[in-house]
Formats: sequence, structure tokens, C-alpha cells
Amino acid sequence: MKRAVNESVQQALEFGKVRQILARYAVTSMGKRKARELTPGGSAAALRQSQQETSEMARAFQEGYSLPLGSIEDVSEHAERAAAGGGPLEPAVLWKVAQCLHTAERVSKSLRRVGRDYPALAALAHTLPLAPELIGRIAVSYTHLTLPTN
Repeated sequence: MKRAVNESVQQALEFGKVRQILARYAVTSMGKRKARELTPGGSAAALRQSQQETSEMARAFQEGYSLPLGSIEDVSEHAERAAAGGGPLEPAVLWKVAQCLHTAERVSKSLRRVGRDYPALAALAHTLPLAPELIGRIAVSYTHLTLPTN
């Protein structure tokens, strides 16, 4: 059960500033938007899990780890419109979807590789969408474009 944190407590903790700082570190426009919309609260277990993930990522970064993000564009608006029956995606947008899925696949593999030292990060790897068949089908459809290999 998610519990909302009182607005006056958020102000005292300067949570708005925390959101803005976090948004500056986000790579995508969607990440920046989600950081600015973040609200404190949640179950004790969810908060502990978030703290563990954050601690592990901070430690991993200090030890030289970096996420293999590459090029990421926010395609959520296009995907939502298509899912709502707004018609098929344009080829260029479809290609961006494939690139995002390919990035998710690379990040998932990377997080699983460091899983021995960072179990919470390894668990995050299993939450990322993997769609190698879809990536392949898009790539075959657009033979003049290729995804980078790992």
C-alpha cells in the first residue's frame, strides 16, 4: 500500500529540489518527466528495495560501472497513440522503438553480469522488456538499417 507523504513534510524535506536534481541526471525526456512527477511514499518494503537499488548503483558507478545506454528516444507518446487505435507507427518511429528495445536488452544483460556483486540491480534486469523477435522483425523489415552489435 502506497502512503502519500504530507505536502508540508515534502516542503520541509525540499523534495521539489530533489526531483529537479534527479531530473537533470535523466537521459531521456520521459525520464526527466518521471523524475519531476516523482512522489515520496510507498510501503516500507518498496522503500527498502529502492534504497538498496540506489546504493548498489552508486557503488557500481564509483567502481567504474556504466550503463550501456547508447541512443534512447522517448517513443511513449507514439506507442500510446498506436495502442489506442490511432493507426500504425511511421517507419522512423518504429525503428526508434527497435532501438529502445535493443538498449533495454543491452542494459538487462549488463545488469545481469554484475549481479553477483549487486543483487538488487540484477533483479532490475528482469523487469526490463525484452523483445528480440520484435527487434529482429523490425530490422528485417528495414534491411537498409542495422542495429549495433554488442
